[in-house]
Amino acid sequence: MNMLQQLTQPINLIINIFGIVMLVLLTANAAGLTSHKRRITDAMEGRRIRSTIKRGTLEVEDDELPDTVTPDTIRFYETDFNRDYSKYNVYAQLIPIFPLLGILGTVWGLVRQLVSGDIELMLASLNIALWSTLFGLIWAILLKFLAVICNARLVSDVEILLSDYEKKLTNAVRFNNIKDE
Repeated sequence: MNMLQQLTQPINLIINIFGIVMLVLLTANAAGLTSHKRRITDAMEGRRIRSTIKRGTLEVEDDELPDTVTPDTIRFYETDFNRDYSKYNVYAQLIPIFPLLGILGTVWGLVRQLVSGDIELMLASLNIALWSTLFGLIWAILLKFLAVICNARLVSDVEILLSDYEKKLTNAVRFNNIKDE
Protein backbone atom coordinates (compact mmCIF):
# COMPACT_ATOMS: atom_id res chain seq x y z
CA MET A 1 0.00 0.00 0.00
CA ASN A 2 1.28 3.43 -0.82
CA MET A 3 1.09 6.52 1.38
CA LEU A 4 -2.07 7.85 -0.31
CA GLN A 5 -3.90 4.62 0.48
CA GLN A 6 -2.68 4.85 4.08
CA LEU A 7 -4.00 8.39 4.38
CA THR A 8 -7.50 7.19 3.51
CA GLN A 9 -7.58 4.53 6.22
CA PRO A 10 -10.17 5.65 8.83
CA ILE A 11 -7.82 5.97 11.81
CA ASN A 12 -5.14 7.70 9.75
CA LEU A 13 -7.72 10.06 8.26
CA ILE A 14 -8.91 10.97 11.76
CA ILE A 15 -5.35 11.58 12.96
CA ASN A 16 -4.46 13.78 9.99
CA ILE A 17 -7.67 15.82 9.96
CA PHE A 18 -7.38 16.40 13.70
CA GLY A 19 -3.72 17.37 13.18
CA ILE A 20 -4.62 19.94 10.52
CA VAL A 21 -7.37 21.40 12.73
CA MET A 22 -4.96 21.67 15.67
CA LEU A 23 -2.33 23.29 13.45
CA VAL A 24 -4.82 25.95 12.34
CA LEU A 25 -6.02 26.55 15.91
CA LEU A 26 -2.49 26.88 17.30
CA THR A 27 -1.45 29.22 14.51
CA ALA A 28 -4.52 31.43 14.95
CA ASN A 29 -3.98 31.46 18.70
CA ALA A 30 -0.33 32.48 18.27
CA ALA A 31 -1.45 35.36 16.03
CA GLY A 32 -3.99 36.45 18.65
CA LEU A 33 -1.44 36.32 21.47
CA THR A 34 1.01 38.34 19.36
CA SER A 35 -1.68 40.96 18.79
CA HIS A 36 -2.39 41.15 22.54
CA LYS A 37 1.33 41.52 23.27
CA ARG A 38 1.61 44.37 20.76
CA ARG A 39 -1.41 46.11 22.30
CA ILE A 40 -0.02 45.74 25.83
CA THR A 41 3.42 46.94 24.72
CA ASP A 42 1.92 49.98 23.01
CA ALA A 43 -0.10 50.81 26.13
CA MET A 44 2.95 50.43 28.35
CA GLU A 45 4.97 52.71 26.12
CA GLY A 46 2.10 55.18 26.16
CA ARG A 47 1.70 55.55 22.44
CA ARG A 48 -1.00 55.03 19.91
CA ILE A 49 -0.42 55.34 16.21
CA ARG A 50 -3.03 56.74 13.85
CA SER A 51 -2.42 56.26 10.15
CA THR A 52 -3.89 58.79 7.76
CA ILE A 53 -3.79 59.18 3.99
CA LYS A 54 -3.27 62.55 2.31
CA ARG A 55 -6.00 63.12 -0.25
CA GLY A 56 -3.90 64.67 -2.99
CA THR A 57 -0.82 62.42 -2.89
CA LEU A 58 -2.24 59.27 -1.26
CA GLU A 59 0.77 59.18 1.06
CA VAL A 60 0.38 57.44 4.37
CA GLU A 61 1.32 59.38 7.50
CA ASP A 62 1.58 57.94 10.97
CA ASP A 63 0.79 60.27 13.87
CA GLU A 64 1.46 59.42 17.48
CA LEU A 65 -1.44 60.24 19.74
CA PRO A 66 -0.94 60.85 23.45
CA ASP A 67 -2.54 58.15 25.51
CA THR A 68 -3.12 57.75 29.19
CA VAL A 69 -2.90 54.28 30.57
CA THR A 70 -4.99 53.42 33.57
CA PRO A 71 -4.78 50.26 35.63
CA ASP A 72 -8.25 49.37 34.32
CA THR A 73 -6.95 49.55 30.75
CA ILE A 74 -4.07 47.22 31.55
CA ARG A 75 -6.38 44.83 33.42
CA PHE A 76 -8.70 44.78 30.41
CA TYR A 77 -5.78 43.95 28.08
CA GLU A 78 -4.50 41.36 30.54
CA THR A 79 -7.93 39.72 30.70
CA ASP A 80 -8.05 39.47 26.90
CA PHE A 81 -4.55 38.02 26.84
CA ASN A 82 -5.36 35.50 29.57
CA ARG A 83 -8.50 34.37 27.73
CA ASP A 84 -6.48 33.52 24.63
CA TYR A 85 -3.68 32.06 26.73
CA SER A 86 -6.16 29.69 28.37
CA LYS A 87 -7.17 28.54 24.88
CA TYR A 88 -3.49 27.94 24.14
CA ASN A 89 -3.26 25.77 27.27
CA VAL A 90 -6.24 23.70 26.12
CA TYR A 91 -4.67 23.18 22.70
CA ALA A 92 -1.32 22.29 24.27
CA GLN A 93 -3.05 19.73 26.50
CA LEU A 94 -4.61 18.10 23.42
CA ILE A 95 -1.25 17.44 21.71
CA PRO A 96 -0.56 14.17 23.62
CA ILE A 97 -3.72 12.73 22.08
CA PHE A 98 -1.85 12.19 18.80
CA PRO A 99 0.48 9.44 20.01
CA LEU A 100 -2.51 7.84 21.72
CA LEU A 101 -4.45 7.89 18.46
CA GLY A 102 -1.41 6.33 16.78
CA ILE A 103 -1.34 3.58 19.39
CA LEU A 104 -5.08 3.08 18.92
CA GLY A 105 -4.44 2.59 15.20
CA THR A 106 -1.67 0.14 16.01
CA VAL A 107 -3.89 -1.90 18.28
CA TRP A 108 -6.71 -1.79 15.71
CA GLY A 109 -4.36 -2.98 12.97
CA LEU A 110 -2.94 -5.76 15.13
CA VAL A 111 -6.39 -6.96 16.19
CA ARG A 112 -7.43 -7.08 12.53
CA GLN A 113 -4.27 -9.06 11.87
CA LEU A 114 -5.07 -11.64 14.54
CA VAL A 115 -8.65 -12.11 13.39
CA SER A 116 -7.81 -12.71 9.75
CA GLY A 117 -6.33 -15.88 8.41
CA ASP A 118 -5.37 -14.28 5.10
CA ILE A 119 -1.69 -13.35 4.82
CA GLU A 120 -2.48 -10.35 2.55
CA LEU A 121 -4.94 -8.93 5.10
CA MET A 122 -2.39 -9.56 7.86
CA LEU A 123 0.22 -7.49 6.02
CA ALA A 124 -2.29 -4.74 5.27
CA SER A 125 -3.30 -4.62 8.94
CA LEU A 126 0.32 -4.41 10.05
CA ASN A 127 0.82 -1.62 7.53
CA ILE A 128 -2.12 0.33 9.01
CA ALA A 129 -0.71 -0.22 12.48
CA LEU A 130 2.69 1.20 11.64
CA TRP A 131 1.42 4.13 9.57
CA SER A 132 -1.04 5.25 12.25
CA THR A 133 1.75 5.28 14.81
CA LEU A 134 3.94 7.25 12.43
CA PHE A 135 1.22 9.85 11.71
CA GLY A 136 0.43 10.23 15.42
CA LEU A 137 4.08 10.79 16.32
CA ILE A 138 4.70 13.22 13.47
CA TRP A 139 1.71 15.38 14.41
CA ALA A 140 2.61 15.29 18.12
CA ILE A 141 6.19 16.39 17.46
CA LEU A 142 5.21 19.08 14.96
CA LEU A 143 2.46 20.57 17.12
CA LYS A 144 4.52 20.45 20.32
CA PHE A 145 7.38 22.21 18.55
CA LEU A 146 5.00 24.86 17.20
CA ALA A 147 3.33 25.36 20.59
CA VAL A 148 6.64 25.81 22.37
CA ILE A 149 8.35 27.99 19.78
CA CYS A 150 5.45 30.32 19.01
CA ASN A 151 3.95 30.91 22.41
CA ALA A 152 6.45 30.24 25.18
CA ARG A 153 8.61 33.32 24.58
CA LEU A 154 5.58 35.49 23.87
CA VAL A 155 3.85 34.54 27.12
CA SER A 156 7.04 35.14 29.06
CA ASP A 157 7.44 38.61 27.53
CA VAL A 158 3.86 39.61 28.40
CA GLU A 159 4.22 38.33 31.95
CA ILE A 160 7.37 40.46 32.35
CA LEU A 161 5.60 43.53 30.92
CA LEU A 162 2.66 43.11 33.27
CA SER A 163 4.94 42.49 36.24
CA ASP A 164 6.93 45.66 35.47
CA TYR A 165 3.73 47.67 35.21
CA GLU A 166 2.50 46.30 38.52
CA LYS A 167 5.81 47.28 40.17
CA LYS A 168 5.57 50.81 38.72
CA LEU A 169 2.01 51.15 39.94
CA THR A 170 2.88 49.88 43.41
CA ASN A 171 5.88 52.22 43.66
CA ALA A 172 3.81 55.20 42.52
CA VAL A 173 1.25 54.52 45.23
CA ARG A 174 3.92 53.76 47.86
CA PHE A 175 5.86 56.99 47.22
CA ASN A 176 2.68 59.01 46.76
CA ASN A 177 3.59 59.95 43.19
CA ILE A 178 0.00 60.68 42.29
CA LYS A 179 -1.06 63.74 40.25
CA ASP A 180 -4.37 65.49 40.69
CA GLU A 181 -5.83 66.47 37.35
